[in-house]
Amino acid sequence: MSSQTALVTGASGLLGRAVTTAFNRKSWSVTGTGLTRANPPAILAVDLSDAAAVAKTLDDVKPSVVVHCAANRFPDSCDANPDAARALNVAATRSLAEQTAKRGVVLIYISTDYVFSGAPGEAPYETSATPAPTNLYGQTKLDGEKAVEEAYAAAGGKGRGVVFRVPVLYGKADKHADSAVNSLVNAVLKAQKEKVVMDGWAKRFPTNTEDVARVVADVAALYTSKIEAGEAEGLPSILQFSAEDLFTKYEMCEMFAHLMGLGLENMEKDTKGNEGNTGVQRPTTFAPHFLRIVYSTPLSRQTTTVPLCSTAGNSVTRTNSYAIHPHLTTKRGHTTTRSLDSVERKVEQGKRRTVSREGSKKGKMHTTITRAQNAFGFFTTVAFVVALFVAGSDYLVARTPTAEVKVGSGGISVTKGRPHYYSTKKEEHASIRFDLSADLSSLFTWNTKQVFVYVTAAWNETAGSAAVPNEAVIWDTIITSPSADHLANLGKVAKRKLVASGRGKGVDSGRGILKLRNQKPKYQITAPTGKVAQARGVTLRVRYNVQPWVGVLAWDTEGEVGLWKPMKGGESRAFDLPALKEKEKKKEKTKV
Repeated sequence: MSSQTALVTGASGLLGRAVTTAFNRKSWSVTGTGLTRANPPAILAVDLSDAAAVAKTLDDVKPSVVVHCAANRFPDSCDANPDAARALNVAATRSLAEQTAKRGVVLIYISTDYVFSGAPGEAPYETSATPAPTNLYGQTKLDGEKAVEEAYAAAGGKGRGVVFRVPVLYGKADKHADSAVNSLVNAVLKAQKEKVVMDGWAKRFPTNTEDVARVVADVAALYTSKIEAGEAEGLPSILQFSAEDLFTKYEMCEMFAHLMGLGLENMEKDTKGNEGNTGVQRPTTFAPHFLRIVYSTPLSRQTTTVPLCSTAGNSVTRTNSYAIHPHLTTKRGHTTTRSLDSVERKVEQGKRRTVSREGSKKGKMHTTITRAQNAFGFFTTVAFVVALFVAGSDYLVARTPTAEVKVGSGGISVTKGRPHYYSTKKEEHASIRFDLSADLSSLFTWNTKQVFVYVTAAWNETAGSAAVPNEAVIWDTIITSPSADHLANLGKVAKRKLVASGRGKGVDSGRGILKLRNQKPKYQITAPTGKVAQARGVTLRVRYNVQPWVGVLAWDTEGEVGLWKPMKGGESRAFDLPALKEKEKKKEKTKV
C-alpha cells in the first residue's frame, strides 16, 4: 500500500497524542489539529466550529483517514456549559463529517460508553444495543454518532464513517487532571491530609490510551485497504473497545495507594449511587466484557471477539493479543488482576486432587520425577562437554589473516553538514575512499558461524597538552560460513548458489577473500570537537571478530595466542585529512 496520511483532531489531548504516536509508528504521515495547545506544523491551529477552516485543512493535508478525538469529554463541564458542549460534540462533528464524507475520507469518530445507561441487567452491550444516555455528555456523543451516520449516508461515496466507542481512559498526560483515572492520584495524596469521599459504586473499565490508539491505527489501515480493494461491504460502522478489568474509583485509589506506599484511612467509600450523588447522573454498572472490538466475517457470519486488558503500573506483566481480523493481530504487554475467590477455588480443587491421589500414586510420582530429573541432568552434562570440546577445537586450527589497505583513487573529502540523517547540528565530517586486499580465509573453520570485518580510521587529536586517540569505523561487512548462508539476506538464486558451493565442504576456501577498489565508505568520520579538517597522522586499519557456532566471540589479536597469529599488514601509511572544501569556507565566512 502506498504511504497513507492521517489527520487527528484534538491531537494535543490525552488520546490524540497517543493516536498520533501510533500512526507515526506505522510510518503514516500524520498531522494534528488543536486550538489552545496548537504547535505548527505538527499540530495546526484549527477551530472546528469554522467550516471554512476545516475545509481548507482537509484540502491542504489531503488525509485518507481522519480520527476525531476532539471533544468536551467531562460530564460536569458539559452540564455547566451545555451550549458549548453541543457546539463541539455535535455541531462541529456534523460539519467535519459532512466535509470528510464529501471527499471520500474514512472518519473514525471517538465516542463513549456513556451512550448507554449501564442499568443493572442490561450489560454486556453489543454494538446493536439501543443507547440510552443518562446525562448531557452521553447525549451529545450519541448525537455526534448520528451526525456521522447521517453525513455519510447522504454523501453515498466510497468513504466510511466509523464510530469507535471507548470507556474512561488513562495514559501519559501533561497533568493528572487530563484523565479521570490519573486524577485519582491527586485524590490519594489529598487523603493523606484530609477526609475524601470517593465513588465506590460505579464500575468502570479503565483503558490505556496507547492500546486504544494502536487499535485505532489498525482499524484505519484495515478499512482503507478494504475500501481501496473494493471489499468494504460488511465492515461494521460501530466498533467498541475496552480493557477487561472492572474497577470502581475507590478500588483504583486503593491500587494507586498500594503502588505509592500510602494509606487510605481518610478516604470514605461512597456506596449511595446516583441517588445520593449531587453531581451529574452517571451510569451505574457494566459487565466485564462491556466494550469489545467486534468484526463479523462475511463468509461465516461469526463474530470474533478477543478483549485486551492493559493496566499501567509497577507490577508483573504478561502478554496477550487482540484480533479484529484474521490477518490483523497485535500484541501488547498488560497486567491482569486475579480475584481472590477464583484463587481460593483453584487452591481447594488442588487439595482435593492431592488427597484423592495420595496413597496409591505418591510413590509412582516420586519415581517418575526423579528419573526425569536424572535423565535431564545426564543429557545436560553431555551437551555441555560436547560444547566445550567444540569451542576448544578452534584453538587447534592456525589463524593467519593478512590484509593491505590504503587510500583509494577517489581520495578524501572534508565537508561541513549533517553527517547522519539523525544529526541535529552541522559539523565537519570526512569521507575516505579506500582500496582493500585481504585474505581472511584462515578464520573459517567448521565452528565458524560468521566473520565481522570492519575498517577504521585512527588519529590523535590534541586536547590541551595531551594527545587524545580517536578511532572511527568507516566501513564494515559480515561474511557468513557455508553452513550459515541461510542467515544472510540473500536472494533465492544467490542463496542456492552459495548453499551448493558449500555442500560437502567443512570450509569454503573462497570465504574471506576481499578485493575492493576505490571503495566508498559506509560511514562518515566526525570528532567530538566537531573539527576533523587537516587532522594529521590518520591511518586506516583492518579489524575483525569471529563469531563461532559454539564458544566466545574472538577479536583480532595484537600478539600470538597459540596457533592464532596477529594480522599481517592491515594498516595503511599515515596521511593527513585535507582542509574544508572552498565553498564550505565561503559559507563560514558569510555566516561570520
